[in-house]
Amino acid sequence: MNKDFIMRNGIWVLLISFALYLLKPALAEQNTIFFIVAMEAIALALSSIALFAYSKINFTENQNNSNMGLIFLGVHLSVGLGVVGIYIMQI
Repeated sequence: MNKDFIMRNGIWVLLISFALYLLKPALAEQNTIFFIVAMEAIALALSSIALFAYSKINFTENQNNSNMGLIFLGVHLSVGLGVVGIYIMQI
């Protein structure tokens, strides 16, 4: 399992590491990157909670992914608008 994970995601880790090395981000940029990652993790968690709460479809058996995509899109738009609203209020 670890080898499969490394094979699938190794190139992304290398590209991100190389990009961060070239950019040499300061503390403010690092905090922004960590904030974006944290907000995306929260959005993914909220998407899975929304799928569980609002849908009784077993997505492993039924291949109708349009509902799942719409829930995912709606949660991410809501989280994104919330982050932009908080950012604007802090300025």
